[in-house]
Amino acid sequence: MHKKETEIKTILQAMKDAGIIAGYVYDHFTQDDPISTPFAVYRRIAVPGFKADDKVYARDDSEDVEFYADDPDTMDTIMEVFESQADAAELVYERTADTVYIEDEDFYESLYEF
Repeated sequence: MHKKETEIKTILQAMKDAGIIAGYVYDHFTQDDPISTPFAVYRRIAVPGFKADDKVYARDDSEDVEFYADDPDTMDTIMEVFESQADAAELVYERTADTVYIEDEDFYESLYEF
């Protein structure tokens, strides 16, 4: 596990322990393991490495964190806490999209990329 992923999991666990999110999981929840909102999903995304002279000199996978909440006020709280914790851990991140409403699921989503 990468240091970045470990830091993200630590932040998500602290948010769960504080009751800010109901839970989190790597990649997806299953039908057998349903979760109520708000929750988070994180995953590792492979990024092409820096290559030269037929060698890979550096590779730094990216991490994505998605948050889901029932209402925009809850999402604002989640984002504020998460960003504060990520800043304190000196993680470099980008919120890659505005908070969007997913009509089919009836909840809001925000996405971060590390």
